[in-house]
Amino acid sequence: MKRSVTLIISIAALGILIGTYFLVKAKPWEKEEEYTYTSTMIKLSDITEDQVVRAEYIREDDTLSLVKQEGEWILDYPYPIEPKPYTASDVASGVYSIYADRVIDEEPSDISLYGLDSPLVTGVAILEDGSRFEYYLGEQTPTGDTYYFMRQGDPKVYTILRYTAERYLKTIDEMRETQIAGLDPMSVQYVKFLNTRGRVIEIIPREIEEKQVSSTFSSVKMAKPFIKERGVDTQNFSNFVQAFNQSLNREAFIEDAPGHLAEYGLDPPAAEVLMRDAENMLHVYYGDVFEDGYRYARLADSEQVFVLPTVSSVQVYENTYENIAFLDMTAFAFVDKFIMIPNIDTVDAFVVETAEGDRYESVITRVNKPGTEEVEDTFAINGKEVEDKAFRQYYQKVIGLFSDAENPDPQPLTSRDIVITYRLNNEFERASVVLQKINRNFYAAYVDGLSELLVSDYQVAAIFQDLDTVLAD
Repeated sequence: MKRSVTLIISIAALGILIGTYFLVKAKPWEKEEEYTYTSTMIKLSDITEDQVVRAEYIREDDTLSLVKQEGEWILDYPYPIEPKPYTASDVASGVYSIYADRVIDEEPSDISLYGLDSPLVTGVAILEDGSRFEYYLGEQTPTGDTYYFMRQGDPKVYTILRYTAERYLKTIDEMRETQIAGLDPMSVQYVKFLNTRGRVIEIIPREIEEKQVSSTFSSVKMAKPFIKERGVDTQNFSNFVQAFNQSLNREAFIEDAPGHLAEYGLDPPAAEVLMRDAENMLHVYYGDVFEDGYRYARLADSEQVFVLPTVSSVQVYENTYENIAFLDMTAFAFVDKFIMIPNIDTVDAFVVETAEGDRYESVITRVNKPGTEEVEDTFAINGKEVEDKAFRQYYQKVIGLFSDAENPDPQPLTSRDIVITYRLNNEFERASVVLQKINRNFYAAYVDGLSELLVSDYQVAAIFQDLDTVLAD
């Protein structure tokens, strides 16, 4: 029994091998087969795009028209409009590339049942020879995914798919490009900004070879509103550029040719941003508040009024986002907060003096270690060598003086309460900061005879606390 089963299995296996051989030899998959695709859609137009020179969609209250210029479809509108990419050509195709879903009624006795006695939209294709072809869009069907439809000279009522009907229903505002092309945040080199407080802030490029006492890593500097050109707070500047760039999506279109821009608070504007990167420039005027977080706005080269957001969510740190009302940013937000921060390698000595006659001279001596290029620093205050770590902490407090606020009422220097003088080993040789007490909380910081920034009393006290610690060791 076992032997006969084995024989049967062997014969079956042989049959499979023989069948496989002839199948491979015949290679039926290499024979070309003819497939016939039969569409259930009904073609309603025999004209082609090449024949059409104008497309119109006539509604009860307006007409949307498109014309072909040099092979491209554009909106025929009295004012310049930037359509979304490919939108014009897609909408124009609604009058020549038309397919019905099915025939609903071969010979309707009452087309009003389909909303076709007074169509929602009449589509018109105008050919180069002046001939016209008309199509009529009726009501939406109960299923919601099709619309009733007729064509001129044909009694039948058809249905067309919703995406085809949407070409007939498209409005000018729906075709407009809402996104304004932004700039490259990494290459922005110029900003002129009128904030909502009426102050002009101007950021300009820093010359590559420009020499300065304070260290800076910024490629730009602040030219206005301060009298003295100042460094820029790179984080806040970056936040501003990002927030502005992210806000350039028009939320609504208000008027293409307003009679009076003042009606929208745009003459004069409430705020203004002019920004330039390595290749492009963008200039936007902002008017009255439209609603919370939005204002009327226009581009400088157009009177078209639209609405832009004025608050953007910006990544300020890793995994940390902040809503920034960029039009409200102050001049102080943009300015580099350090009063004077020379590179320690350029400082040979510095002196801290008080109005009471106290004088503390710190000397930094640099010596190359024998047989190496490594430099060893030693520190002394009033001739007394002091410990490295404590001195560096004291030094950081001195050079790290930063402004806590803008000086609202700059006055001439009359009292040299604290004077910090640096002896430098570069072309500047000497630089100084003078602090004048103006109230119990603040000192006015004077550099080159000007005081535009304030330093808190707390920071000055911390300098002398660290000085006491260094001298006590």
